[in-house]
Amino acid sequence: MKKIVIRIVLALVILLIVVVGACWMFLGAIVTKGVNTVGPVVTKTDVKLGSATVSILSGSATLHNLFVGNPEGYTTPSAITADKISVSLKPMSIFGDKIIVQSVNVIAPDITVEGGITKNNLTKIMDNTQGSADQAESKKNEPKSEKKTPEEKAARKIEVDDFLITGAKVHYNGTLTGGKTITLPIPDIHLQNLGTGPDGITAADLTKQVMNAVTAQVIPALAKSVGDLGKGATGLLKDAGGKGVSGVTNVTKGLKSLFGK
Repeated sequence: MKKIVIRIVLALVILLIVVVGACWMFLGAIVTKGVNTVGPVVTKTDVKLGSATVSILSGSATLHNLFVGNPEGYTTPSAITADKISVSLKPMSIFGDKIIVQSVNVIAPDITVEGGITKNNLTKIMDNTQGSADQAESKKNEPKSEKKTPEEKAARKIEVDDFLITGAKVHYNGTLTGGKTITLPIPDIHLQNLGTGPDGITAADLTKQVMNAVTAQVIPALAKSVGDLGKGATGLLKDAGGKGVSGVTNVTKGLKSLFGK
């Protein structure tokens, strides 16, 4: 009898481990599908998440290979890519009215800017997220159906206590760089207490605030870098005055050093 009880208990423990493991894998798939469904609705661009690993007990998750494409009319392969994003949340909050995310850490993303300094792919995505935020707000008082649409999923309220982007690099290719791509690092971007009020914020609101913060760091750094290149080119042109062919040759060499060979 004792052996039978032990076997039953052992079988239940094994079953529990299998169930928890299955939930772990299914949750990762659910998170991945959620990002891939809601992301394009919010940004109006192609958004793909490669995979996600989720720990039920600790409330932590790691998102792998996030890809944010460019709006229509832009040709560079992507706007933002990130190999790894770490997330920590309160597990039980996913069953409530507001999902509480304790921290998000976007590690070493690559940001590509295409277009001008004031009008580019990032500013277009910002405009798109603003439109999505307004649309989500307008749907707040509409009757709810049992099956949620992607727009309704995007409108679910969340709270993010700490959002950190570290090690980001910006790539820019424009007429001011002579057709060459320049790459520059930007300082860490740190946002706190997003949606901490009783109403929280939507995914569109969160994306808008993050994109605003990213653009606020990227554009000035890019403008300064391009401006420095322009000053260098202007100085070379001044030095060429009155030097004939030799002056032109020096300018050509100087521009190559500025913009890369």
